[in-house]
Amino acid sequence: MIAATVKHMEIYNSTSDKTLLNWQWKEPSLRNITHLILKLASHSGGKALDVGCGTGRVSFALADHGYDVLGIDIEERVIRLARLIEESRKRRVRFEVSDYSRADLVQQNFYDIIVCSEVLEHVADYHRLVENMHAALKPRGRIIITVPLYPRRWSVIDKYGGHIRRFTVDQMEKELNKFCNVRTFITGFPFYRLIVLTHLAKLRLLRQKHSNEKIWEKTGTPLLAALLYPFVRLDNFFAFTRLGDMLIIWGDKC
Repeated sequence: MIAATVKHMEIYNSTSDKTLLNWQWKEPSLRNITHLILKLASHSGGKALDVGCGTGRVSFALADHGYDVLGIDIEERVIRLARLIEESRKRRVRFEVSDYSRADLVQQNFYDIIVCSEVLEHVADYHRLVENMHAALKPRGRIIITVPLYPRRWSVIDKYGGHIRRFTVDQMEKELNKFCNVRTFITGFPFYRLIVLTHLAKLRLLRQKHSNEKIWEKTGTPLLAALLYPFVRLDNFFAFTRLGDMLIIWGDKC
């Protein structure tokens, strides 16, 4: 995560690096988001910034597509893990602990693409963050943002995940009013929505508390996640329904 006033995810308190890495790299909806981001990114390469990069899932994907990538996050732990992955992969991606809500850290008109995935819902003053990303993009550079949708779908998963809010489409389109060619894509229905509702029903029935840490500590979770991933990808074909709760919004700097 990034920015001065931010709520981090409870799983960041996990004592196990493996648990944290399994979740960030193998969770089906996060993998699908990375897939969609790559489809929206130009394959001509250039300079890329991954704001709130976590352990580098999107950063490494962009690097694999020819970008010169800087990943930043306010959490020292995830930057340490991302650097360890960079060493093992021998893929040149730079990672820095940084608070991108600070205007003095912004390199004006510098990046060809900026990705901010699953971040704004954690940040109190997300407007400043969007302004700084706009300033950092080159003219005609692209911004890609992903956020959870629909405040009425707030649940214990949001609370555990350190969310401050969920967004509406209108809210995010207004936030990107300085950009040109702003477009949206909504995914997460019907399959991922069913997974979430089934999990919430189980928690209520068994009177349990939600915990990503406990879920991803189980040895069978990565295999189950791999089996579910193709179904979550199928959700992309139902984007026209706009019934999913994951928004991908992108635009180009005018």
